[in-house]
Amino acid sequence: MQDQRASQLSGALQARLIAVGENGTILTSSDATNWVSRNSGTTAWLNAVDFLEDTWFIAGNQGTFLGSPDATNWFNLGTATKKSLYGLTIANGQLITVGLEGVILRSQLVPDPTPIAIAEFAHLSGMNLFLFTGAPDQQFVLESSPDLDAWTDGPWLEFLDGTGTLILLETTTADAGPAQYYRTRRER
Repeated sequence: MQDQRASQLSGALQARLIAVGENGTILTSSDATNWVSRNSGTTAWLNAVDFLEDTWFIAGNQGTFLGSPDATNWFNLGTATKKSLYGLTIANGQLITVGLEGVILRSQLVPDPTPIAIAEFAHLSGMNLFLFTGAPDQQFVLESSPDLDAWTDGPWLEFLDGTGTLILLETTTADAGPAQYYRTRRER
């Protein structure tokens, strides 16, 4: 994965160098000598740039977050914070931004191929206990079926911490029937 990232970044950097700064400044160059000013659509201070999956990303003050497929046309991507973002990096297909007061935002841009498994299951006194394993930030749904033919969506779940494990305790219904089958379905 690291070699792929290095190759991807190397190709992108050969085509484009990007400098960011005060008042929404974005400058691009293909030769490090001649620079062209680009419209960022913001007056916020821009602090960090990185590249993933054919897209450039910029993080800045007050939660500013921009993206561009060509380093020429920039779009506000929105963000989950109004705190200033000072750093931006790519790791294992995740876009990670860090900023003021310890804010850390992660977004999985490249699907993680780690399978989601039901590692343990127990049925006790009208309750089902599941232990799922996967990777952080993976989203999935738990499906159930009485006959392996018709599947019903259950709860939407996500691995939120770094352990790649999730425990679910759910109440079973009286009409579940004599047998019940479960499977997971990934969302990204």
